[in-house]
Amino acid sequence: QLNLKAPKQIQPGNYIKKVRIRSASLQEEVIVSVDISSEEFLFDVDAEVLPGFKEIEPGDILNAKIELFNTRPLGKVDVEVQIEIKHIDGTVLFSTSKFVSVESFSSFIETFEIPRDAKQGNYIFNVKALYDGKTASASDTFLISKKRYLGLSREKITTLILILAIAII
Repeated sequence: QLNLKAPKQIQPGNYIKKVRIRSASLQEEVIVSVDISSEEFLFDVDAEVLPGFKEIEPGDILNAKIELFNTRPLGKVDVEVQIEIKHIDGTVLFSTSKFVSVESFSSFIETFEIPRDAKQGNYIFNVKALYDGKTASASDTFLISKKRYLGLSREKITTLILILAIAII
């Protein structure tokens, strides 16, 4: 178990760092993503990249679920939801915000089109819920890569299918 305590002056949000783990026979680098929320937040938030979208290619669609939980009996209120997709190096791929009405719980799916020129690598899907000066944050990770089928990229398989279709005609 690893317990982390953030200094009081740190801003709520998502923080990404690489951690190196070494032993006598192994050295591994692990990406650690930490979500910091306000000390007394009024909402809890959950962010999940849906199964089947944890590894995608540039130009693909990304589907993610966002859940907002009202932790206090506030009645129906409008919560600002900020969404950011960023590479682990900090480069922001996508950023938007919207207001969602929440009484006790709200769950919804967001769909994003990943640009064809998106660089390959590990990405963070980060969501912040802001209400009354308080922030709750959650995130999930996914990978943008060129998938391979039978050792070939999707582009090469598409080209081979086109060549075979033309040869048959």
